[in-house]
Amino acid sequence: MDEQITTTVPCCITGSQAAVVVAEADRHDNPLRTVISTESGLVFSDPRPTPAEIRHFYREDYRKKYKNTITPKNKHILRSGRLALQRIQHIKKHVTPGGSILDAGSGGGEFVYICQQAGYQVAGIEPNKGYATFSANQYGIDIFNGFYQDANFENTFDCITLFHVLEHLEEPVSSLSRLAGFLKVGGHFFVEVPNVDFTGTAPHQKWHVGHLYNFNPQTLVATAALAGLRALHVETSRDGGVLMATLEKPAEHYAPDVQQLIKGSYLQTHKILSGHSQLKHYVRIHTPVKRLVAKVHRGWNERQTIRQCTGMKPVDILDGLIENNVA
Repeated sequence: MDEQITTTVPCCITGSQAAVVVAEADRHDNPLRTVISTESGLVFSDPRPTPAEIRHFYREDYRKKYKNTITPKNKHILRSGRLALQRIQHIKKHVTPGGSILDAGSGGGEFVYICQQAGYQVAGIEPNKGYATFSANQYGIDIFNGFYQDANFENTFDCITLFHVLEHLEEPVSSLSRLAGFLKVGGHFFVEVPNVDFTGTAPHQKWHVGHLYNFNPQTLVATAALAGLRALHVETSRDGGVLMATLEKPAEHYAPDVQQLIKGSYLQTHKILSGHSQLKHYVRIHTPVKRLVAKVHRGWNERQTIRQCTGMKPVDILDGLIENNVA
């Protein structure tokens, strides 16, 4: 794991090409070199596909490859709907109903629809044709089918959400900067990404071909800062697997000392990754067993609910979740 290399893609935080290799294969054992910048601690894929190849992948192939479908199945609608109801509770602390929200990478549109039903003015951006068409037709919501680079929403929204999208983008800093341009001054930006420091997943299942970047709390905050966004709060999910950041677009120019933001980041994440071996993971038997039990229990409950949804329209599934959540 300690092979030192010069990357083909510089670190988007420091511009350095000095890195150490952390893996040579993805979760399916296909070739995928993953490295960690020795200056910032940012973990990313190198080399990587061209921008044109990446665009084609997300427009045409991503959903089929990851979900094995071109439109959401009932189980995906249920999962996304439940998650949307959790997320909106946090958003309500910062944006009151009636405010405007943009969901970048809106997927099947469940979050956009649930926000709309809660009284927000909502739009979504979704590059995948199948999912964008599905969500617009099924829920009657406003979806821009394309990439954020092709959209024009300057100073339009009170809030932007980016849920499990940033890790897929080839230029995280410029992407956040471009999206921040869609925010009103003082607006909030909510970002969720996988936590690279999480050790609850087996090492051989950690790396995804679609995840060009892997963040720890420091590199996430530094990336946002370079895009002019101030981090108000960063927390991890209950199991530690997800980072959830609340960012703000300040009125004044924001340019903190990035070196201070990433101080100790490399040493911390390198230590975690190098110490997280297959043997150690499975010796800690409570970790995989606990996750397996939770997965089985969750799967059983989900199958029971899906049976009840047989023949229901997607919008009726979401309306049912909303009604039960209110009750």
